[in-house]
Amino acid sequence: MQNDSLADALTRIRNAIAAGQAQTKLRFSKKIYNLVQVLISEKLVTNAQEIWENKQHYLVVNLVDQNGKSRINHLEIVSRPGRRVFINKKSIPRVLGGVGIAIISTSNGILSNRVLQKGIPTNQKTSNTAPSVQRIGGELLCYVW
Repeated sequence: MQNDSLADALTRIRNAIAAGQAQTKLRFSKKIYNLVQVLISEKLVTNAQEIWENKQHYLVVNLVDQNGKSRINHLEIVSRPGRRVFINKKSIPRVLGGVGIAIISTSNGILSNRVLQKGIPTNQKTSNTAPSVQRIGGELLCYVW
């Protein structure tokens, strides 16, 4: 039985890229699905598709772009079951001077550091000003560049 499904998924992605594979198959969970959606929104992977095989739910992730190259050079797991790493809104990291991303699990879902640094729009409207934003922290899951 595996303890850390997120680390398993990131390791499968890292190993598939190292082996030069165009896609990899991950065990499906909501957390892994949301992580892959962040990678898609940051254009690090092209797309993902849910499949069922022998009553098992999987997520097939396409790792290469139209040129046949992966956009992910390095994947580093930060938070582990034995050592959780939490950050507040003031200590959101910039990875490689803004070239890479940090993926953070927040109360609003799994988001990248770029989204958190811009702030999350709130529903509160203030008079004659720009919409207010909420800056939050969370658990630092991994770095990707």
